[in-house]
Amino acid sequence: MTVTTTNYSEHLTSKLSFYGQLMEEFGYTSLIISSGLPKQIFWDDNPYPFKVNIHFKALVPVSDVANSYIIFKPGNKPTLAFYQPEDYWHVVPADPKGVWVECFDIKTFRGRNDWQQFLPKNRKGLVWIGEPQEELGSLNITSINPENLINPIHYQRAYKSDYEVACLRQANLIAAKGHLAAKEAFYDGCSELEIHGAYLQASNQKEEELPYSNIIALNEHGAVLHYTDLTRQRYAEQNIHSFLIDAGASYLGYCSDITRTWSYKEAEFADLIKAFDSLQQDLIKSLVANKSYVDMHINTHLKIAELLKESEFIYCDADTALETGITSTFYPHGLGHLLGLQVHDIGGQVITPQGEINPPPTAHPFLRLTKQLEVGFCITLEPGLYFIDLLLNKLKRTKNAEFINWTKVENFKKFGGIRIEDDLIIKQDGVENLTRDAFNLCLK
Repeated sequence: MTVTTTNYSEHLTSKLSFYGQLMEEFGYTSLIISSGLPKQIFWDDNPYPFKVNIHFKALVPVSDVANSYIIFKPGNKPTLAFYQPEDYWHVVPADPKGVWVECFDIKTFRGRNDWQQFLPKNRKGLVWIGEPQEELGSLNITSINPENLINPIHYQRAYKSDYEVACLRQANLIAAKGHLAAKEAFYDGCSELEIHGAYLQASNQKEEELPYSNIIALNEHGAVLHYTDLTRQRYAEQNIHSFLIDAGASYLGYCSDITRTWSYKEAEFADLIKAFDSLQQDLIKSLVANKSYVDMHINTHLKIAELLKESEFIYCDADTALETGITSTFYPHGLGHLLGLQVHDIGGQVITPQGEINPPPTAHPFLRLTKQLEVGFCITLEPGLYFIDLLLNKLKRTKNAEFINWTKVENFKKFGGIRIEDDLIIKQDGVENLTRDAFNLCLK
């Protein structure tokens, strides 16, 4: 399924209907959603890269236009106040086009605050969603980012429409092309920066269009969970060991988030990657609606402990490795998260429309998704296994050090670690693996 006028229109109608119900319930008459404003670097005349308000791009699939506004009054066609300044220093945004334009009453404006002419004359019950701006004090706004609207909207973000799933599929396809090019560059002996460039070129993305900074980690750099240094050094062939890449793409504001790990040689680390890939795929096969993601995360610790035991990294059984916290040394992050308009889509720990939070277990504080899985969720599943000096040194100072095969661990530090991550849609009859499907399409 691709993005169409029909599935976009259904998506927008559903969203605005939901917003309208909330507004009626809480006495709001009109809604303004700002795209956001550029931010200047301190003591500089250059701006930071612009990042659009997520609530704006949830309705309008445009991520690069600042100072524009959605104005919505239930029962009426939504207005898009679209900024096209008179400017010869910068490129002026082109007239809007795409499957979405017929769904809006589009009004262009030139002056910075000229959009205000499109606001309703009666400002009573006017609500604002977005980062606060200086002029809000003069607009008689009733409420700015009220929790009684924001909480249920964030809660609802977990459920993806057909239009959103189509966008996520395309984002995975774009990223898969980049991943395959990056893999080829790795085996050609390229530096991290060169691999990054290969990824950008193959995925046809600019740096600022990436949903997050690419993790391009050679050798022991794979032990840094969010490694983004991109060294320029090329290694001698005998010193090339491994490659961990965590890189995504954006399509109409929606993100992909994919991780793969490669071994330079067909040796013991390559075997470990194959075993870990099988582990990850077995976890995906076990996903069903109404399953606790917290339980899934803890079960993943047990599976990784079994692999550590089979691979002779530890001497104790899997239950002991989990109970003593040994598994958290080798797997110190969460199993995955919601995915959508953001890489770590908001609301992963929100379990009621009112904003009630289900915190992660004390022993697993970095778990971003603590909901029960439901049909329509888009999630990632990304188990990892790492050889991190900081955590290993802490473990060495405990009584549990006796359970570790330190000689083997030391031999694997040069590989950094393994992470394998797919993007998934929870369906009534199982799981749609957006990532594996995308790779399969690219390799046909």
